[in-house]
Amino acid sequence: MKPTKNISNVPYSTSEALGEISRNVAVNEVIPALSNALHDDDDSNVLDNVPEALSEIAQETTINEVIMALVNALRDEDSGVRREASEALGKFRNKDVTNQIIPALMDVSHDNDSNVRSQVLEALGKLGKEAATNEVISELLNALQDKDLYVQLRAARALGEIGEKAATNEVIAALANVVRNGDSNVQWQACRILGNMGPKAATNEVINELLNALHNR
Repeated sequence: MKPTKNISNVPYSTSEALGEISRNVAVNEVIPALSNALHDDDDSNVLDNVPEALSEIAQETTINEVIMALVNALRDEDSGVRREASEALGKFRNKDVTNQIIPALMDVSHDNDSNVRSQVLEALGKLGKEAATNEVISELLNALQDKDLYVQLRAARALGEIGEKAATNEVIAALANVVRNGDSNVQWQACRILGNMGPKAATNEVINELLNALHNR
């Protein structure tokens, strides 16, 4: 009796395998194949796996080639491709390449698809202190007012992940405003971040907002 072939797992396994064998083949052959998979495949499992494979290749080969493929994917007409490319770019934390990644992510931070916007913010947060530029912080503050609550939540998390460099008076005031007026989930995230900011956030305004949030639970 012939074994049953699960067709849907074939492209998923193929992209996974390409990431593994990249050490032994020409990079200029593997990267286009994975880039094409990002553009051409409708299977969400494949889309989920391709960025991971590209990231694995980058650990072994020329990082700039992989980053260029992912940056190009940010301009794809398919929002799923843009989202997955954003996720993959957030995995590169080397200072030498973040100067290329951050502007590319910022270019799609106002994407029409809220899932893409959310993923861009998550990627910026994962870049940590390397993303602590005035432009990025300003974008995260704007995203706290996004119409999509999940985007707001990602923005708050990203501010927390950027760390001490984000602990400016403007950021603290914005987070205090979220505590006062935000959705409960975003409000909770803002409270946690303000607590982690320590003495810098210990203003009368912040303390009062945190107390009011506690009493209103």
